[in-house]
Parts: sequence; C-alpha cells; structure tokens
Amino acid sequence: ASAFTLIDYGVLFMQGRPSLGQSLEDVRALMLGEIENLKKGNFDDDLITSIINNLKKTTIQSTETYGSRASNLMDAFTNELDWQTQVAYTDQLSKLTKKDIVAFANKYFGDNYVVILKRKGENDNIIKVEKPPITPVETNRNSQSEFVKKVNNMPATSVKPVWLDYNKDVQKAKIGPADVLYVQNKDNSLFRLRYRFDMGTWNDKKLSLAAQYIQFLGTDKMSTEDITKAFYKIACSFNVSASTEYTTVTIEGLQENFSKAVQLFEDVLKNCKADEDALKSLKARLIKSRTDAKLNKGAIMSGLNNYARYGSNNPFNYTLSDDELNNITSTELLNSLHSLNSNKHSILYYGPQPLAQFTAGLKSMHSIPAAFKPANAKVKFTFAEQTKNQVLFADYNMVQAEIRWVRNTAPYSADKEPVIDMFNNYFGGGMGSLVFQTI
Repeated sequence: ASAFTLIDYGVLFMQGRPSLGQSLEDVRALMLGEIENLKKGNFDDDLITSIINNLKKTTIQSTETYGSRASNLMDAFTNELDWQTQVAYTDQLSKLTKKDIVAFANKYFGDNYVVILKRKGENDNIIKVEKPPITPVETNRNSQSEFVKKVNNMPATSVKPVWLDYNKDVQKAKIGPADVLYVQNKDNSLFRLRYRFDMGTWNDKKLSLAAQYIQFLGTDKMSTEDITKAFYKIACSFNVSASTEYTTVTIEGLQENFSKAVQLFEDVLKNCKADEDALKSLKARLIKSRTDAKLNKGAIMSGLNNYARYGSNNPFNYTLSDDELNNITSTELLNSLHSLNSNKHSILYYGPQPLAQFTAGLKSMHSIPAAFKPANAKVKFTFAEQTKNQVLFADYNMVQAEIRWVRNTAPYSADKEPVIDMFNNYFGGGMGSLVFQTI
C-alpha cells in the first residue's frame, strides 16, 4: 500500500498478487479486510510510534544525497507546502493518536474505490486502432531559450574531483579471522552493517532458497511476526541475499539501536527453527514465479542471451530444477543458515560509531570460529567460441520484434572501463545519446 498525494486530491494504492491456487477475489477480500482492521482499530497501540521511528529513518536517508535534497525541495515547492512545515513533518506526526487514525480511516475509506483485476488470456472484446502516420518532429537543437541562456551565464566554480584513497579513506581491522572495512558516517545517525560471505549460488544452489527461507522463520522464543515487529519497532531491518558469487547479510537502521538489531539478527540466525508450511508456500511461490517467467519476454530474452554467450551450460539455467526444489528439506536449509557465520566473510560498517568501539561491541555479538571452514568449489562458466555468424530465434506472441547482437570479446579489463563507459553513454546512453537524437 502507498499514498499518492497531490495538491487537490490524494489516492491510496493497494496492490496484491495471488499465489498458486489463490484467486484475485481472495486477494481483494484480504486487502479490504486490512482496511476494516484499520477502521476498527485492530492494531497495536505502539505501532504508531514504530511507524514514526521508521519515517524518521526514511527522512534521514532521503537527505543523504544532493539529488534527494533537491527533489524534496522541489516537491515542497510544486505542492505549495511550507518548507518549515515539511521539516517538522515527523514531529507533527508524533502528536497523532490511535483515535485520530481510526477516525481518518472511517471518514475516507468507504466504498469510494475502484478494483482493477488483471487476468491472463485473450480479450475477445479488444478494439484495434489503426496506427496513424508519424508526423516528423522538427528539432531546434541549435536554438536556446532565454532561460537556458540565463542559466548558462551564471557563474560556476569548476568541479574539482576528490579521488578516494582506499588505504586512507577505508580503515581496516580484524574480528577473529574476519577482515573489517570501516568508514565513519559523519553526516547522520544511521548505520549500515554487512557480512559479505565469499560464496554464492555457484558454490551451493540451495543458498538462494535458504536466504529467502529465513525471513519466514521464528525461534523457540519468538514467532516470525514477533521478530518482524521487533525490528520495525527499533526502526531497523535485516536482509539476506545470495548472488552467484557472494552471500550478503545487511543490517541497517538507527545507530542508537545498533546492538539490539545485531543481537536480534544473530539470535534469529542461530536459533531459527523449521516451518514446514512456510517452506511449502515458499516453494509454491518460486514455482509460480518460474511459470510466470516463461511468459515474460524479458526473462526469455535473458535466457536466449545467456545461451548465445555460453552455450547450453550457462549461468541462466544453473539453478535448482523443480524436482530438486521440491525435494529440499528444512533440515538442509537450516544447516546452511545455522553454520553461515562459520564461512569466510568480511565485515563492512558505515556508521557514526568509532572503529575501536564498533569492533569491541561487535566482537561480543557476532559469533565466528577461530578459523573459517572451506567453501564448496565454485562452478565456472566459459564463453562459447563464436567462429561464425548464427541466428537464434525465440518465438513469442507479440506485435513487435526484438533483435539483439551478441559478440564475445576479450576478458574484462579495468583499464578499458573509462573508454567503454564514455562510448556507451555517447552513442547509446539514453535520450541524449547520438544514436537516439539522430533517429
């Protein structure tokens, strides 16, 4: 759910996708049921405080880049909002009560909604529209408006790049056998902590499933819902993701709750217990996503592109088969999760806490062995030899055709990166590129 607020009117959007065996009408009923819970006040009283804490975190995050700051100023200007009021927005929200929320929900959330159901299949009632002729657009790329001239004439200081020196700008330490890379956050009160493990799905196909499974698990003392609420209450979050070569744990939030967040995650990782219903539902979702991907032209093109580059043995199809997926047990996945910290990894921290204080505190919370265990061997993929021209077809029912040229070249070289980046941007980088402008 998200709110889209404008000067005159606002809209609340709610979107849901059915899982296998679930109808769109079921999803609609679930969503409207949550609206009714809101109208009846069927939610914890301290949830409002948790929401405001998370909004404060989001507000801080939105000021971390110059672009976001400019966007915030622009939004306030175009929506005719007083900037002082915007700066004090989260403080104003702190004054809201549960009674205020319930009253608002009952006032605005009635039958004044539209339901849009997207179904699969052919539409027999579709009306074809004749394609009109294209009218040439006369460009005036050599002309400039008075406004542009005014901007161009404004005095500007030349940009002086500041180059990173990784030996100076990144501090290094050790926690047991793990390398620590540290940069202090001197701008705000947020922290970002990552455990980066030197293994991914090319070492173990099950890692991706284990990374997704943990978000549905509880411990012997806390249910999944309890864990989610606990993280939300302290305006912190965690995520486990497995890519092809690395697995990354990310914990982030308000520095004042750093210890609580880390201890909570470490407890979940160490003591999570099996949930067979959750695993069954997760497998069903994954199989449904595979079925959907077979109908997605982007996914099909990605598979075709991998086949052109590597041949039949390629990264795209190096994944668990449906049979392998269905035969995986909770015990296998829990073994991967419970032993995760024993695998080789680096620790990355960006936050306000001084390095010595950070390492001393994390050492007492992050459980790792005296020596890391060796990882499984990583599968390797090699480019196919393209000795002659070849055309590959993937049949897909659509009006347009997509064509892609693929040619394997020399191995990656960092020295060539600047020239390649400049070439790509000049010739094909968006609407300002030479090719697009010419067309």
